[in-house]
Amino acid sequence: MRGVTAAAAVLLVAWAHPVLAQQPGRSWRLDVELGASVFFGASEQAALLSRSKLEWKDPRWELTLGAAFDYGEAQNPADGRFVNKRAWSTTLSADYLPRGRFSPFVFASAEGSLQRQIDSRASGGAGGRYRFVDNERSRVDLSIAALAERTDPRSDDAVTGVVRSIGRWSARLRARHTLGSDRVRLDFVSFYKPKMDDTRDYTVEIAPSAQYALSSIIGLKVSLMDTYDSTARSRGARSNNDGQLLFSILASVR
Repeated sequence: MRGVTAAAAVLLVAWAHPVLAQQPGRSWRLDVELGASVFFGASEQAALLSRSKLEWKDPRWELTLGAAFDYGEAQNPADGRFVNKRAWSTTLSADYLPRGRFSPFVFASAEGSLQRQIDSRASGGAGGRYRFVDNERSRVDLSIAALAERTDPRSDDAVTGVVRSIGRWSARLRARHTLGSDRVRLDFVSFYKPKMDDTRDYTVEIAPSAQYALSSIIGLKVSLMDTYDSTARSRGARSNNDGQLLFSILASVR
């Protein structure tokens, strides 16, 4: 699935560049991020990440295609070297009237995670987004959505390996602010996704970040990505919490 998504992104960029960039009111942007973290000494650990996002906008629609992959290894005297992190995700969304105060949207996503013991999780739904602030330097918006979710655990156990199909609510708070001469940008994104009929079953995602533009194309970024999944341990994961602090380099093409 990651290969199909990457190929689709490349084809979409190739089509968008000569056609869409020349039409008034339309624009596209491709962001690519590569990052890493390394720990050594008593506990050795290394993690790599890649993120890509392709956006296309016109006055009526905003289409976004995203993909991500994380990989990490650790080493300790008891277990030797082992893979402790491997996760992937793809997202596709369409917003109607993206520059309006209120914007309805639809979305679909798929993901997998070794550390959260998810072989595959697919979800899709619809909702609405309200912009509280939207100007050249700052943006704050809140999105509320309903979604259907299907999770296939990694475990083969008769209890923990049961495939689940449920409904969830989703609330996303997103904020962005640019400082000084537009070189420093602060971002914050959080998700809260409770099960529709049982709020004890939920996921929370928090992703604050700061980036510094070295040029109009290249930038540096430090980000914290923290996910709490209340059912992760019941699927066989070591913890319900999965977080990491990463340093990365960004490239943006328009």
